[in-house]
Amino acid sequence: MNIDVIGSGSIGMLMAAKLLQTPYHVHLWTRSEQAAAVIRNRGIVLHTTDHQNQHVYHCPCSSMELIVEQDEILAGQQEEWYAIIAVKQTHIHDQFLEQLDRLARLRRYRAIMVIQNGVGHVRKIASIMAMPIISVVTSEGAKRQGLNEVVHAGSGTTVLGDELGRDKARYYQKKLGNALEIAGFTVFVSKNIKEHIYRKLMLNAVINPLTALFNVMNGELPESSTRLVLMKQLFQESKEILLEEEPALAACTFDEVLGICQATAANTSSMRADVLAGRRTEIASINGAIATIAATNKKNAPLNESMVHIIEALHPENKE
Repeated sequence: MNIDVIGSGSIGMLMAAKLLQTPYHVHLWTRSEQAAAVIRNRGIVLHTTDHQNQHVYHCPCSSMELIVEQDEILAGQQEEWYAIIAVKQTHIHDQFLEQLDRLARLRRYRAIMVIQNGVGHVRKIASIMAMPIISVVTSEGAKRQGLNEVVHAGSGTTVLGDELGRDKARYYQKKLGNALEIAGFTVFVSKNIKEHIYRKLMLNAVINPLTALFNVMNGELPESSTRLVLMKQLFQESKEILLEEEPALAACTFDEVLGICQATAANTSSMRADVLAGRRTEIASINGAIATIAATNKKNAPLNESMVHIIEALHPENKE
């Protein structure tokens, strides 16, 4: 079994490092040649949660921006290839989709897994690919340090499933899930992955924008009574909207939000990290997606819409 891990962010590097401990052949793909060169030369450095131990894993690494130059090397390969797409939603643009399509044709992928926050990415990728696309929701904690180092910040669970119904026999879900289990992840195959996607979307819609807005760690967010009121209101609005799409969310309570804040107390949310680093955030595919679902169902989403406007005002192109 051969696996392309596409994306060298925190989750991509964690997945690659863990899979490199299995008998599988792993090839890591980065956005830039600079990152690819560093990883080729130094390997992936995986730190344990307590920072007491680290291991270095070497693997082939290439840049997606130079995919055209890989045509001759990759063409004609007959091995069984799969892909794990671990880039952020903001990176799934037309150029990336063209690169991914080229790579998928050269590799002749049997199936791909996608790991992103928010919603909308699966249908974008499905529009150019007819193969099974397996959606993944994970609570694994990872933090990238530099171009080739990642800290496994905390173990979690990884749930996968077929949102589009292209893997009716669940063959690829089980096969890819088994590969992740061999790599050391705790994996569950769900018959209703949409419930897990929307549950994480709802939790992210509260924690991500508010930690970015108030510039606090996850554990600090509920410590202010004023912030707590806003958290509850944003949660309730998001839940009411998403219940229209997924009734199973009725069992989800605000205590889950508080539990995530406590379990990841020392973590910086990805949205806060993006704002601090001067990058575009995934706000459009999280709170923006909830606002879109609300509009589709003729509902209002004033808090989610406000979060979109506020966080987008912090994007580098909108700062004066």
